[in-house]
Amino acid sequence: MNEPPSLPVILAGAGVVLAAVLIGWAITVLVLRFARLPDKTAHSREDGGEFILEAPAPKTEVPRGGTLVGLLERAAVATCVVTGHAELIAVVVAVKGLGRFAELRDDPAFAERFLIGTLTSMLTAVWVALLGAWIIQVVH
Repeated sequence: MNEPPSLPVILAGAGVVLAAVLIGWAITVLVLRFARLPDKTAHSREDGGEFILEAPAPKTEVPRGGTLVGLLERAAVATCVVTGHAELIAVVVAVKGLGRFAELRDDPAFAERFLIGTLTSMLTAVWVALLGAWIIQVVH
């Protein structure tokens, strides 16, 4: 029979989850900023022939809860990995998709941003959690 993890292992696991949340946040923000660059259009000014990049106005406002949802998503995904229940990530994906279904269906630009952000967020959380779990296993 498996014995429960010790307090230091539990605290290390919590640290890994926190690291996944924070590192994932930073990487997701960078990727979403980079993903916006191709949306810019260039045109020349008549007076000097210079090129100016202008981003078109977004069709819809970015949902305010998106940042909090992303933080919780990364925490849930990292917890699933660290505890050895990666199959539960499917539940996180389903809940997130159902919560934004109407926006995903009606706004292709939102759907693309949602997909890029979700994949970046989840992949980062998985990789940080895998690395952290491996380090815990080696040290413990």
